Amino acid sequence: MDIITIPMIIVICHAIGWPMWFAAAVSVWALIDLLAVLVGRKKFDTQKMLDVDVLTAAKTVKEYKKFYHLSTVIGAIPAVAMTAYIVLRIYSQGASGNDMLWVGVLLFVTYLIAVLVTVIKYKKLMSSCDNLIESLESK
Repeated sequence: MDIITIPMIIVICHAIGWPMWFAAAVSVWALIDLLAVLVGRKKFDTQKMLDVDVLTAAKTVKEYKKFYHLSTVIGAIPAVAMTAYIVLRIYSQGASGNDMLWVGVLLFVTYLIAVLVTVIKYKKLMSSCDNLIESLESK
């Protein structure tokens, strides 16, 4: 997410009459996500890894694996909470049964695709990290 996202979230929530605390919570989530990306880029700079010895590079890749795993889990928690809030909000505003069914199907499909993409990317990255660690430690 970029910094433009936060004002957009606030404007959208204001325009559709949703609480500003929801906009604030989503904005905080976006800022935390942005901060995690920036910290990850700074802490795990690939150019710096090329200048260190092999064991230090392997250790850094292991740390990156832990960081990536933790950030993936932490990022999923607010996503699920926001989705639950959105569904409850739509339901509480008196959406008809068919409308709720349509929203539920869309959310389910969206989450299914997002989870599949995340799992595929996660497995690919972890496999690459494991291969790199193995090759570094064998030298």
